[in-house]
Amino acid sequence: MKALSAALTIAAAGPAAAELVCVGFEPRFGLVSDGETARFDYLGDGTFALTAPLPAPLPDLHRTGLVTAGGTVPVLLQSGPCEILGVTQPVSIEILVPRLGDVAVFEGCCRDRRAAG
Repeated sequence: MKALSAALTIAAAGPAAAELVCVGFEPRFGLVSDGETARFDYLGDGTFALTAPLPAPLPDLHRTGLVTAGGTVPVLLQSGPCEILGVTQPVSIEILVPRLGDVAVFEGCCRDRRAAG
């Protein structure tokens, strides 16, 4: 039930200008982007510039990054079916988050609101 609540919160919390809304579990995270910046929610909110803006439409594979004080956190977006909570979304996301000398791979699914029409 916590997972469903988190997914609904992320989807509903996206600002009207949000182009991309993503959610993932294990670990639970959310990412909402207007195409130039992204709000990444994992153990607290943070808004970060993207190293490469989101093109419209998204290509099959798009690499960007979150510009943080500690360096760039790589983000990979891939077009194609991505199932989460029994719902298929059109984009998958991987975020490579540095943690204690290692890298944690955060995986989730996204909806590109520009394509949703």
